Amino acid sequence: MTPAEQMEYARALRPVLATIAFVFGTIWGSFFNVCIYRIPARKSIVHPGSHCYSCGSFLAWYDNIPVISYLWLGGNCRSCGSHFSPRYALVEFLSGLMFMTIFLVHGPEWVVIAHCLFASFLVVGTFTDIDHYIIPDSVTVGGLVFSLIVAAVFGGNSLIGRDFAVSREIYHSFWPTRTAAFTGDVGHIGALIWSLAGAGFGWALLAGIGVFGRVIFRKEAMGGGDVKLFAFLGAYFGPINCLYVLGISTVLGAAFGVTIILVHKLLRQDEFEEIELAPDKAVQLHSRILAAQSAWRHQRDTVMAGMAIKTGSAVLEESGANLPAITADSRDPAPLSLKIARSTSRQLHHFPFGPYIAAAALIVLLCYPVFEQTTRHFFMLDW
Repeated sequence: MTPAEQMEYARALRPVLATIAFVFGTIWGSFFNVCIYRIPARKSIVHPGSHCYSCGSFLAWYDNIPVISYLWLGGNCRSCGSHFSPRYALVEFLSGLMFMTIFLVHGPEWVVIAHCLFASFLVVGTFTDIDHYIIPDSVTVGGLVFSLIVAAVFGGNSLIGRDFAVSREIYHSFWPTRTAAFTGDVGHIGALIWSLAGAGFGWALLAGIGVFGRVIFRKEAMGGGDVKLFAFLGAYFGPINCLYVLGISTVLGAAFGVTIILVHKLLRQDEFEEIELAPDKAVQLHSRILAAQSAWRHQRDTVMAGMAIKTGSAVLEESGANLPAITADSRDPAPLSLKIARSTSRQLHHFPFGPYIAAAALIVLLCYPVFEQTTRHFFMLDW
């Protein structure tokens, strides 16, 4: 078979292979749902099998077909009728769409499998961050190890290998006489070393932003999970593309944040609930809220603004609780109330940054040829 015939054959198989990629993506999406729920709960992702969390009945294979089974059963358990969140089917469908798009963009190459697995880490990390404000180490550290393996296996065909090749050209353009150490093919060792350098660059980049925010704004600007996530991305993409991810994620975060706040202010009003409390119950609840806030600040990657204490009243900014001050000699205290914020524009500020980073990483992955060409044009490498 001539090369032209091989190209024609591959072109004819492209729709079939894209469909297969979509099906495999939905199957993996079902597994992602398991990881999203069980990893933060420190449960095994392989045992027990898929089951209803209401009645405990195990799902038959025909009730566990991605997307189709959910639609067929109307999102309900066949045994007890409990309703499953539509997000299960959404994650499965989006995963299939993601795998198919990655295949269509990067073509029928073995490295496409690595790209799909890379995106899998991002899906699990995104939804665990949304649900629990954490990015598990199995995603960040596991993804970092995976990236190093990809660099060592695929060498110059990996994205980190391509980033290394462009970085060498940039170096040559500035220092044309100092090229002895950067000649020849990228190679597997070169890609692995550059992957380690990219991990260090990604970690330092976000850690530096975190230190800057802590000094300027006197609060945590970047969580530890986000820093480790960027180390993972740096190991897979390389230093140059880390900058693209940072810029895109910042724009996405700003655009989304401003949009939802404006929509809330235009279409909805802040909602509060006021609960009457006896004085002793108010003091107990106040103490519990303070203790919970203290523990929460240490666990969350993204820490909210601290508690503001005003003269005569204690205002819990995060929870919206407002408790009048209670003195020991109050014989007949006035009725006390707890004001709880149910939905306010202020609460919309507190959305984790991890999903924006993951979305930006997917954009860079799917549009990698465009960003690569942009870098070459910016440094005039093709002129």
